[in-house]
Amino acid sequence: MLSVPEASSIDLLVTLPRPEDFFAFSKRGLFAYDGSGVHRTTRHRLGRYELQSRTKTPLVLCGLPDPLQELPAATKLSAVTFGTSAVVPRGSVGA
Repeated sequence: MLSVPEASSIDLLVTLPRPEDFFAFSKRGLFAYDGSGVHRTTRHRLGRYELQSRTKTPLVLCGLPDPLQELPAATKLSAVTFGTSAVVPRGSVGA
């Protein structure tokens, strides 16, 4: 993904000590989510991904290099609108 040129401004939605990785993806047109509660014990994990930074110019599938188009084309997330959905439950991926 880092070969895709930066083409967007972003909104950082959380306070992070090192947000550079999220910036790098969002500046390339992706919505950056991160697993929440991964540091918690199994009993207290939240089991979801939370939106960290939002691109202002979303990348479309045909804007990806050919080798990177296959996986997102085959992935379906029910009831998720990237950039609008602040939380994506783990296990919501289906083909």
